[in-house]
Amino acid sequence: AAMEDYNKAIELNPKYEEAYNNRGNAYQGLKQYTQAIADYNKAIELNSNDADAYANRGITYNDLQQYTQAIADYTKAIELNPNKEDYYNNRGIAYYYLQHYNAAIADYNKAIQLNPNNANTYNNRGLCYQALGDNARAEADFAKARQLGYNG
Repeated sequence: AAMEDYNKAIELNPKYEEAYNNRGNAYQGLKQYTQAIADYNKAIELNSNDADAYANRGITYNDLQQYTQAIADYTKAIELNPNKEDYYNNRGIAYYYLQHYNAAIADYNKAIQLNPNNANTYNNRGLCYQALGDNARAEADFAKARQLGYNG
């Protein structure tokens, strides 16, 4: 039903960039990544300052394991809106998969600065410390993540 609504909104106003972004999210949720990227591209074409469209495309690239492209999109999103913790957390995930642990830790630190109550961020940073062999910091982050409700 949501997809029909987005299609209708685009039919009524082909320059409604938010509808493309939202439809891209729907495609992304359905794992229809090619269509999602096409919609995010259109949203960005219509509004090159839409940080969420870059970040959403980055999520899709992460899902496709295209981490370099994901990092580029998260970096652009951060340039446009440097106060959104999710952008840093998601870029940290891409850095982690590329084994750029120190870059990931720097992003997780910024995400924690913006929101010190996100259990996932502590867990993710703990995984980086663990990969670097810093077990004391890893355990401290895992403990903080559990304290904040992480149970993954």
